[in-house]
Amino acid sequence: MKAFRTFALAACLLAASSALAQSGGDASKARASALTREGARAYQAGDYATALARFQEAYSVFPSPRLLFNLGQSFGRVGRYVEATESFERFLASAGSAPATARGEAERSLDQMRDQVAHIEVAANVAAAEVWIDGQSRGLTPLPRPVLVALGAHQITVQKAGAEPFQRRLQVVGGTIARVDAELHFPTLAPPPQPAATMPPGVVLAQSPPPPPPPPPGWTWSQRIGVSLMVAGPAAMAAGLYYGKRAKDRAGEIAAYCSEGCDGRDILASDSTRRHDGRTQWILLGTGAAATATGVALFFFGGADPAPSETRVSLDLTPGRVGARLARRF
Repeated sequence: MKAFRTFALAACLLAASSALAQSGGDASKARASALTREGARAYQAGDYATALARFQEAYSVFPSPRLLFNLGQSFGRVGRYVEATESFERFLASAGSAPATARGEAERSLDQMRDQVAHIEVAANVAAAEVWIDGQSRGLTPLPRPVLVALGAHQITVQKAGAEPFQRRLQVVGGTIARVDAELHFPTLAPPPQPAATMPPGVVLAQSPPPPPPPPPGWTWSQRIGVSLMVAGPAAMAAGLYYGKRAKDRAGEIAAYCSEGCDGRDILASDSTRRHDGRTQWILLGTGAAATATGVALFFFGGADPAPSETRVSLDLTPGRVGARLARRF
């Protein structure tokens, strides 16, 4: 960067010192004038850090706009280009009666430092969000103008009550304007629980009656027919055994009668009855067995039982005793 012009600085320093001295005998103005002269001597001697300290003290005692030029020159000499740029811009905006030489020098200094600083423009999706750059608050969105920063990396934070903070690390280049668009998100809150309804004293809510118990599982029509057949089948077989016994008794009577001698014509009717009873026996036995088997098949395969059960069927076909027993466990 080009060196600042010492002659213009010296002329401005003398002008500022004279203006402060001629503005009255106020003690603060006199103190500021003395500090300005000390700062000018240190600047001309090359002690820029001391010169900056004296000019800052003088400005704090009496903030004269002309001292902003001295501050701008001193900040620039120590490499603090952001403060130097801000001082020169404020000097040009406020010191309207400053010498033309000093104003021209301030404008040339700004041109020389243009590549030593950058600007950051911050926007947000909500208004009144606070913008922080490198831990320093820079105002609320929307910002009136881009923020002047030094070269290098900067930490940008945008926050607002109730929203998650937005943070970004940004690297800026000299002479540029970097833009940051912050998106703030507000977490969705669950609705508060509704208070439980309270009933007036003495009021009792009617309770609905319990549902009726389910009806007991029943048999299907096929199962009912099967049970009927299982009852009728053994009965038919019992009748068949009865006729079989009659046929056997009739045969015994014929044999006993003919043991002493008999005529075939005498036993013809008895033998015909015996044969009829024998045929009836086998017809009833076959029919009863078929009915029983069909009934068992219909009972077990004629429909699904909604409740698990266990059924047992037993037949008693012993001579002189015929019966059937059906047992079912639910």
